[in-house]
Amino acid sequence: MGLVIRQTVKGSIANYIGVAFGFINILFLMPLIFEEEELGLLRMLIDNHVALAGFAMMGITSSMYRYFPNFKSDPSPRMHGFHFWALLVPFVGFVVVSLILVTAKSYIVDFFSENAAAFLEYYLLLIPLAFSHIFFGVFETISAIEGRIVVPKLLKEVVIRLLTATVFLAYYAGWISFHQSIGVLVLSYFIPLFAIMVYVGRLRKLQLQVDWRFLKQNPDMVKDFVRYTSLITIGSISGLLLAKLDQIMISSQMGLDFSGIYVLAFHAAMVIEVPRRALIQMIQPKVSELMKDGQTIEVEKLYKRTSMLLYIPGLFLLLGLLINIDNLDRILPNGENYVSGKDVLLLIAIAKAIEMTTCMGQIVIMYSKFYYVLFLMTVGTSILGIYLNLWLIPSYGIFGAAIATFIALMIQQIIIIVSIYVKLKIHSFTLPMLWLTLLFLAILGLNSLLPPFSNHWVDALVRTLIMLSLFVFILFKLQINQEANRLILLIIKRIKSGNFKPS
Repeated sequence: MGLVIRQTVKGSIANYIGVAFGFINILFLMPLIFEEEELGLLRMLIDNHVALAGFAMMGITSSMYRYFPNFKSDPSPRMHGFHFWALLVPFVGFVVVSLILVTAKSYIVDFFSENAAAFLEYYLLLIPLAFSHIFFGVFETISAIEGRIVVPKLLKEVVIRLLTATVFLAYYAGWISFHQSIGVLVLSYFIPLFAIMVYVGRLRKLQLQVDWRFLKQNPDMVKDFVRYTSLITIGSISGLLLAKLDQIMISSQMGLDFSGIYVLAFHAAMVIEVPRRALIQMIQPKVSELMKDGQTIEVEKLYKRTSMLLYIPGLFLLLGLLINIDNLDRILPNGENYVSGKDVLLLIAIAKAIEMTTCMGQIVIMYSKFYYVLFLMTVGTSILGIYLNLWLIPSYGIFGAAIATFIALMIQQIIIIVSIYVKLKIHSFTLPMLWLTLLFLAILGLNSLLPPFSNHWVDALVRTLIMLSLFVFILFKLQINQEANRLILLIIKRIKSGNFKPS
């Protein structure tokens, strides 16, 4: 089995366990336990602390992958003070973000006071939440660079979701109030942070002594680091603004109840991109090395293989959502309250499936000499996103926000595809992608011919088993992708033997 497949299988185990818990949390526990306004408030805190952390990190995780090949030239454990800069840069960003949150309180009050006043009571909790996310990300990247990804993934994808579910259930049981549940939720985010710090400390002792001689000997690298980090930081701000803009504007213009409906649908659609998380994190060091050495041919091979490996599960998961789109509102707790989010789920899910074919392209650009394209792209699409949201939300509500996000995402993908082809003369598309798309459409057509069952649970179970099994069977028989076939055979073999240990 190829290197990419082995890494994907190994790193995705924690992700899939995590998405199972996340699915239960987002689609079942949260609608069951919380009112729409409470749900909107929770998602505002959870999602926006991620956005603030992304700004405060100042692109440090990308910089760590990009410049680690330079720092690892030191044969000693010090690595020229690599860890010092990895921690200092995001700490400075955290201080800046904290000061902005405190000093901008009056503006935030004015923005949310009419439709989302409840958010104002808790918004300063974004500071400790952002801190936990920032430094978990730094230690997770250090661990990934050391070739260890499973434990950080378990902490991030599984442990935090279990802790979150525990807090939700404690509130549901009446053991704590909603106000107390928010405080306990914030504290729970520091448990994985402490655990990963201990884990990374055991992998390699942190070296915080700065090697000033190394920096003086590499002035070009220092200048490039400052320029790269500055552009990536501005680009990250724009990208995160675009990613959270729809939710923020819905909360301010329509209220937290509509935000809760939108977020539930949006996160249900985000299940499409789960396979991407582990794979992209694992291949970043490899892409960084290849781009540094100018191995464009090898980059193209990895680009095509990765795109296909992500497109297959992307379409598989999209198919599972689409064939059950009419069952969701009847299966989910209080599902009748979220019917209006069905179109949002559909549109965002399609966008995410398409994005799977080009997502590695962003990594290629990030570690290339024309990384400034990302800066221009994210700033431009963020401005477009603001305009589209302002125009579409008043007319179409939460579906208007989904349309704005869809358009912005598609424009981003077009820019990535064109930029890579123009600069490097490579692309990610192959003929098997066309056959896979036709197979997806054919199975979707067959699903429309299957008459619905009166019991929605039975309908969802039967429809899912038949259509997804048919998709995998035809994919295997047509031999659309040999690596996928080897993975299917491996899974079948291990199911028969009862051996589920990853390769």
